[in-house]
This record gives sequence, C-alpha cells and structure tokens, in this order.
Amino acid sequence: MYLVPGSSLYHGSLETIVGGAADGRMNDLWTWVGHQAMVSAIGSNSSIINDISRTPRPRTSIEVTEDLRDMFLNQDVTVWGEMEKNMSIPKIQMGWCGIISTVLSLLMRCPLVIAIAERATSVIDG
Repeated sequence: MYLVPGSSLYHGSLETIVGGAADGRMNDLWTWVGHQAMVSAIGSNSSIINDISRTPRPRTSIEVTEDLRDMFLNQDVTVWGEMEKNMSIPKIQMGWCGIISTVLSLLMRCPLVIAIAERATSVIDG
C-alpha cells in the first residue's frame, strides 16, 4: 500500500520531479512503518527506538501516512512536492537500520547489537 501512490505518481506523471519525490518518500515511509510496527510492543518513549532519530519526530509513521493520504485527496498537486519535503520521515537506509537492528536484537547480545547499530547509523546518517 505504501509504495503504490508514489510509484503510480512517478510513472503516471511521465517521471516528473514531483513524481520522483513521491516515489522516494513512499520508499522511505514503508521502512519506517515496518520498523515502528516491530518496536511498538516495546512501549519505549525513546526517539532513537521509535523515530530512528536523536530527536523526536512530530508525527508517527501512521500519522504521516494519513497526512499523505489526505494530501493526495484534498490538496492541489502544485503543493504536494513542498508538503512532502516538509514531512519528517527517516530515509530508507535508516529505516532498514532500524529493522535489521531489531531483528539482530532477537538473535544477539544487546551490547553487540548496539555497537552494530551505532556504526551503521553513523555511516548512513553522517
């Protein structure tokens, strides 16, 4: 579901800049939604665990998904690019770091997972 609007917009618009941005943001979003679904049972209020960020994001992945749905349904296409750009969504690489770290935490000791996750995120996030 998360990839369909972005990919459809990208290819349906004959690969415009707005379509490409939508496609990329949907790819970013689905990894974050998956990550948040995996860690939701932890019940943590840590922005690193929940938001894949050192600081809390203003909206959850589900709220951002709803915002995007509402944007596509109710806003003029001329504002979509700017609205998407202003949404706080971790890049797909960070989403994958979150997903992989969560899986590794089920298989390995915590200090090792933390070391791997910190190294991976510092390489990706700078």
